[in-house]
Amino acid sequence: LDALEMMGQLIDVSQTGSIPPLVNSKVEEFLGLLRDALNEDGSLPETFREYISTLIETVSDAMGHRDADQLRVDLQHLWFAVFAAEEISDDVGRWSDIVKRFGWDTFSQTVSSIAANLATKMITGG
Repeated sequence: LDALEMMGQLIDVSQTGSIPPLVNSKVEEFLGLLRDALNEDGSLPETFREYISTLIETVSDAMGHRDADQLRVDLQHLWFAVFAAEEISDDVGRWSDIVKRFGWDTFSQTVSSIAANLATKMITGG
């Protein structure tokens, strides 16, 4: 139920421009797990670790600025990086656990919903 509630609240982000507390806390939890994974997984190339770290900070910045459109884009980039980390890491289980815990389906549907709602607002002027 948390995932569905979070998805609904993320859709609301695109309509209201504000980020509800549940969404904020789930994204912050996700970012915290990624930071921990980066700190504990020494098998990733340093340049890739820096890239993921930059993406984490970019998502955090979008959350701080309440920028729903930028959050959508940044979460997509971060998710692709997490999948790449899962493929190249010697500690595949750590990255797989993060993917399973937050559910790619939930995030991809959420990101698509945000994009659709933002596009509708732009077209209708609402």
